[in-house]
Amino acid sequence: MPISSSQFAWVVGGVSIFGVIVTVSTGAPRWVAVLFIGALICTVLLMAISNPAGRIAAAIAVTAATGIAAGATLVRAYPNLAGVESRQPSPKSSRTEQSKQQVSGLKVSGLKGGDAIPRCMRIKGTGTIPLDKEVWVGHTNASEENESIGTLMNLREAENVTGKPGEWHLTDGYRIGEEEDNRTFWIYVYEVPSSTGDVIRQWKWPDGFKKEQSDWQPALTAPFASVEPMASFEVTRTDNPGCDA
Repeated sequence: MPISSSQFAWVVGGVSIFGVIVTVSTGAPRWVAVLFIGALICTVLLMAISNPAGRIAAAIAVTAATGIAAGATLVRAYPNLAGVESRQPSPKSSRTEQSKQQVSGLKVSGLKGGDAIPRCMRIKGTGTIPLDKEVWVGHTNASEENESIGTLMNLREAENVTGKPGEWHLTDGYRIGEEEDNRTFWIYVYEVPSSTGDVIRQWKWPDGFKKEQSDWQPALTAPFASVEPMASFEVTRTDNPGCDA
């Protein structure tokens, strides 16, 4: 029995709607769904004028859209069929998880928050710095509310202590502030990948500052934004020069 125009319209329209649903649910490209929607609109318009040639054109449009959608879905599900490399995004760990992955049990010893410190001090700790990691020490000024502000200054790299497994230190004294100072500072200790250390070593003070403070090392405009410090200490400077002055 020949199919009526209304039945044909229902079949074509149903296939188009089904194609849209399958396209969206399988994660196929959105342009495939647009093809189905276009085929549906085309079918409805052509069926409205009961034109046999229009019915054939609508059927061809829906068939083509169905084939494209099926092909896109297969490529997405089985990328090897089309020689396409399947790339899954790497999971993003939270800031806390990243911090846990970075720290290898290293600790700072002989320093705690609230200490009154000399201008030059020895910074050391326990644990062995892994081969693919580095430990860097820097300090910032503190605001009137004792919050860390400004540049992360005088960045220095720590090393494992030769002949003493499980200990690390800065090989020379670490200086903070002017010769006579009573301000509050924040000391930061970071454990970072070696690639981060390579970047730090490229930073330099302006020539004018370097001439006045030849023993100071590179600085960053602020503490690291994406790396939690291994330790941080709020300290107050005294006029004691320290470091065996």
